[in-house]
Amino acid sequence: MPAVTTWTGREANALRKALRMSVTAFAEHLGVARRTVAKWSSQGERVHPRAEMQSALDTVLARATPDVRERFEALRGADANGATAVSAQPNVDAVADTGGGGRSGSDGDVRRRDLLRRAAMGVAALPGVAPLLDALISPRPTDAPLSVAQLARDVAAAKSAYQACRYEHVLDQLATLLPALETTRASSDGDQRAEVEILTADLYHTVGSVLLKVGDPQMALIAAERSARAAAASHDPVTSATSARIMTHALSSNGHNDQAVALTGQAADALERDSRLASTEAVAVYGALVLRGAVAADRKSTRLNSSH
Repeated sequence: MPAVTTWTGREANALRKALRMSVTAFAEHLGVARRTVAKWSSQGERVHPRAEMQSALDTVLARATPDVRERFEALRGADANGATAVSAQPNVDAVADTGGGGRSGSDGDVRRRDLLRRAAMGVAALPGVAPLLDALISPRPTDAPLSVAQLARDVAAAKSAYQACRYEHVLDQLATLLPALETTRASSDGDQRAEVEILTADLYHTVGSVLLKVGDPQMALIAAERSARAAAASHDPVTSATSARIMTHALSSNGHNDQAVALTGQAADALERDSRLASTEAVAVYGALVLRGAVAADRKSTRLNSSH
């Protein structure tokens, strides 16, 4: 089987082409932003996916069919033979991919570096974190509920801000939205209830993702658990699997890799059973969930080996 010692954007792009996936489909399959995959394609050997994604790419390649592996080797060889003189030069400008997407030196990268710099000084020092934690622990319901349509727009806006690395902005959005969410949930019933629960699961998923990003895995686990409860109430298999993914991430970030691996297997089996993977969305979530489980399994193995 072809092996990759260290993945760069060139090998990742060759794997995408070998799988005959679009940039969007490959991003969904890996559970990363579309612009991250686009950056791999545009920057080639000058970008190195982060360690977690290196493991995920290893897993995708290991699970590939012989035909896909053969195409991967051919594409990899063709890219190497056709490389320009610039790409063959010492890789002094290589950048590490943090998974948030965007070009090196872009606003997204600047926001990420600034966020991490301040996170090193303590989570509480970040603007917006304390209000978000207050809203998460003891939300004060607003007087008027949101319409389902408005809630959907607000949740989509928060997810978009997170994906664009506008962390301070999304912190403010979430701190405001969580109290309104509780009022909206309390007033929903009938057919609307399931839709509101799906949006609730999505919103708490975003809360968990942001808290993991700013370095508060314990509170992220609380948000992930609320996402999972809302997903279960929605009775939607794709939503439940999506919430299981953030739960797996939060468990693993807290050192609970055994539970993370077990949850991944249970959630993947349930998604396959309940959805029959009949939609593109279900397949994408299934792949992202399995890859997250593979990362947790790798962390578990690494910790076991380091303890001996």
